[in-house]
Amino acid sequence: MKFPNSSPLPDTLYTAAASREIDQRVIAGGEVSGFELMQRAGQFSHDCLTGDFPGVKRITVVCGSGNNGGDGYVVAALAQANGYATCVYALGEPKTPDAASARRQAEQQGCEIIECSGNPDLNDAIFASELIVDAMLGTGVDRDIDGYLAQLIGWINNARAPVLSCDMPTGLNSDTGAIMGACVMADVTTTFIALKAGLFTSQGRAASGKIRFGSLGVSRKDMAPTKPLAKRISRASMTAIARPRSETAHKGSCGYAAILGGSPGMLGAAIMAGKAACRIGAGRVRVLTHPAHSEQLALFCPELLTRGCTGHDSLLSELAGMDVVALGPGLGQDSWARSLFCQAMQAGKPMVIDADGLNILALDQDKCENRVLTPHPGEAARLLDCAVGEIERDRFAAAREIVDCFGGVCVLKGAGTLVAAADQLTRLCDRGNAGQATAGMGDVLTGVIAGLIAQGYSLFDSACLGVWLHASAADSVAASQGAIGMMACDLLPQIQILHNKILDEPETGR
Repeated sequence: MKFPNSSPLPDTLYTAAASREIDQRVIAGGEVSGFELMQRAGQFSHDCLTGDFPGVKRITVVCGSGNNGGDGYVVAALAQANGYATCVYALGEPKTPDAASARRQAEQQGCEIIECSGNPDLNDAIFASELIVDAMLGTGVDRDIDGYLAQLIGWINNARAPVLSCDMPTGLNSDTGAIMGACVMADVTTTFIALKAGLFTSQGRAASGKIRFGSLGVSRKDMAPTKPLAKRISRASMTAIARPRSETAHKGSCGYAAILGGSPGMLGAAIMAGKAACRIGAGRVRVLTHPAHSEQLALFCPELLTRGCTGHDSLLSELAGMDVVALGPGLGQDSWARSLFCQAMQAGKPMVIDADGLNILALDQDKCENRVLTPHPGEAARLLDCAVGEIERDRFAAAREIVDCFGGVCVLKGAGTLVAAADQLTRLCDRGNAGQATAGMGDVLTGVIAGLIAQGYSLFDSACLGVWLHASAADSVAASQGAIGMMACDLLPQIQILHNKILDEPETGR
């Protein structure tokens, strides 16, 4: 049985344990055996191999001792039968009956199987390969990799050949996307039945390459009893929540947003946030900034209203008229910044807190449900009083802990940005690119989310839609101009274009 090479990726993301639970339920149902699922996984991976790497004639398959190794033996047998020169390296004898059967199948097909342990020629053989198939551990990594296996992974990564990993790149944590000591850097990862969350966040974005998904004939009904860890933010889901503007709309009905920030030398951050709120559709945007440069703001963006704040004057009456307050872009942490921070907290308005707003919040912790926090990993570490490495080791847990401690919605930025809230399944954005690694990107995102809240979207929907539009706009810029050299303001026209496009799309799923 053959399966298509390019099935659309499902929205739901699962842990390794949940994926095994689904496998066991399907097998226990009696409609398909574990060995048949292994055959299907191997066939799917083989089909992807032929589709993604045309012209390859010699392949090296490295098989572990578990069922992931069994998938590799099936790939090897199929490749040998289809005319590839196939060499298999084994990390010990198979430890499961299904993997043992798959190895016998490969041997019967004529595959040469060589034990890895103590083989002095393995590095040279891997280096000379045209394609390497990684079927060593899959989802089975449960500790940091070291010793010989780490050395073997290094040889694979240093080889000239592309790599196809079966189910998961060996060494990548299926649940968190963290690298467990050492990790195969795949060009293509074939994954089966349930999408593993770790492929889409943290180091998983870099380690997994192109992701090919095969359902292996497992139905949604079989998966339904198992709770996912998260959901991807898809274009269809964003189209479903986007609300077209009424023909009778006016600026007063489209929301009033305040941007608090722009200490001396950092006015640009407040301007970018204000522009982004305008581009996403807020009716009016006022920048409350330092009096040293408040009059300059109109020269950069005359559409923005402005007021210079000394820090001693009361802002509460002005903030009372706002629909949302964005606190932090270019704010600083001096006495002026702290005064604005305290007054904003007293206003009782929906808030988006970023940058130095988060740094001040980390020193003066409180919990409030009516706000969106948008930390990058460094800011998240300050909020949780831990090292950045702890945040990156489990981004899902970090986002949930921030919500538990500070309330509201957490947007944990980075590769595979997460949106978490107490009453919602965590969302993951798999859009975006390395061109966003530049100053001002967070300020633009803050303005976009604030502008959506001003227009009446819920905090969670504003965060999800804002993150998706921001990342998708960056992908559009990278596609037309390249990722390197991208600037934060380059995203603004694309954010407007994408927002209007999804508003015009059919209301499927609404």
